[in-house]
Amino acid sequence: MATNDAADNRPALHSAHQLAKKANRLAVGGEYAKAARLNQMAAEQLQQAHDASTDPVARKILASMRDSYLKSAQELARVPKTKTPTETPSREPVGGGSTPSVQPSGAPGSRPASATGLAKGSVPMSPSDIVDKFSTALELRFSKLTVSPTSSAGRAAAAAAASAAGHTDNKSDSFYVVPQNSKNAEELAIENAALRGSVTDLVAKLQAYESFIHREKIAIRAAVAKLKEDLANAERSRASDLDSQLMDLQLELNKTKVQYGRLKARWDNLKESARKRKSLEQVSESAELE
Repeated sequence: MATNDAADNRPALHSAHQLAKKANRLAVGGEYAKAARLNQMAAEQLQQAHDASTDPVARKILASMRDSYLKSAQELARVPKTKTPTETPSREPVGGGSTPSVQPSGAPGSRPASATGLAKGSVPMSPSDIVDKFSTALELRFSKLTVSPTSSAGRAAAAAAASAAGHTDNKSDSFYVVPQNSKNAEELAIENAALRGSVTDLVAKLQAYESFIHREKIAIRAAVAKLKEDLANAERSRASDLDSQLMDLQLELNKTKVQYGRLKARWDNLKESARKRKSLEQVSESAELE
């Protein structure tokens, strides 16, 4: 039964969730190898829960979560270890009178920063910056979930949040500006860990709801069984009372029959005596006449 599977898989799911949280903290601190190993362990816990489950829906969800953990472990294992450079190129706005130190994106030998790594010569973000960006992304996500997309106010709020999180390119810029809305491997790892934690929480809530429904079903079945038992006991008690009344009436009927027999016999005797007396009187009267 699905509820029994949920109870059996609860330790494995809890262990996987705790491992994912630890991996998230390690990824924030830049310890990608340890975070990848913890994600691998979380995937193994989910595999155990998947093998122990018999519900097809739960198995599908657990398999998806396991694959997500494995993919995150592989991504974290491929993240290169970057070192903080001693000198960072400075960027000056146009009109300052000096030549910018960063080459434009069209210059040979220069490449823009990708979404999965850091640009060459750029300073890696500190854990506090990563947490700030992650909290901003979460606030934006929750604002999109809570604000209705059909309302104009919701669309305006979403547009304002998007413009605040990103960078608007300006044609007057004489150098390449790395877009702020591009996510590096650290941000993606944090976001993936948060999503995995949300899915794990949703699975736990779903299992709690299934357990609650199962308990309600058991309570309803017990109440129905108790009602049936009470009705059966009432019927048996009523039948016993009717049988007792029937026996009493049968005894009364037998007594009445006995009394009726006695009265009938007495009545017959009285009639016979009266008939004999009348015949004797007739005989005596005829004798006197003679």
